[in-house]
Amino acid sequence: MCFNITSSLIMTIIGVALSVYCYYKINFLVAFGIFYFTLMQIIHVLGYLVINKCGNKLNSSLAYVNYIHIAFQPFIFTIMIFGLLQFYNLTDIKYSNFKYVIILSFIASLFMLSRLWGKPGLGCDLCGLKPCVKSGKHHITIQTPLRTKPEYFTPTFFIHFLFFFIPICFLGAWGIGISAFILISFILLINILGVSPTEGSTIWCLASIAQFLFVIIFVTLFGNKANKK
Repeated sequence: MCFNITSSLIMTIIGVALSVYCYYKINFLVAFGIFYFTLMQIIHVLGYLVINKCGNKLNSSLAYVNYIHIAFQPFIFTIMIFGLLQFYNLTDIKYSNFKYVIILSFIASLFMLSRLWGKPGLGCDLCGLKPCVKSGKHHITIQTPLRTKPEYFTPTFFIHFLFFFIPICFLGAWGIGISAFILISFILLINILGVSPTEGSTIWCLASIAQFLFVIIFVTLFGNKANKK
């Protein structure tokens, strides 16, 4: 595997440091968002300690925790980027107008979470009849017992894409740019490595710390210049 417990530890340290910096230099929303995605690296570090031990209680628990984390990523990402752009006055959208988008993102996360209840099925990313943290081609991969039916009340992983990348586009040009950068860099990374969508999600969580670091540096450097014009 290209990635290992060391790479996850390094990203954990970077993520915690970036969270502290953002708390004091930007605001709580940005700091909380960075720390939330850093938590996934802590989950991966623990996962490496029991990797492929599918009968192990810690292994099974981490598979569930991993999915719960994924379920709330769109909601957390939305409020993080809103907090970032609002701090630098890079969006004209006020909270009173954007709160309904945030609420919808939270509801979408709850629907994703609901898949943990009901009869588990196969044929979807992260799906498995038993929870397990396993070795992937390059990194950790996860399988979780998730409900797949009835289809009318059970969201697919498209809802993660929809509420992760689309809501921040309503924040204006900067939101659209950040969304495009995160999406394109993710697609390139996964295609270069040639991994499954399941493993791609865990690799993306690791890479997200670097992505957010770049976004914050870029916004800090060029956002102030944009406001001075």
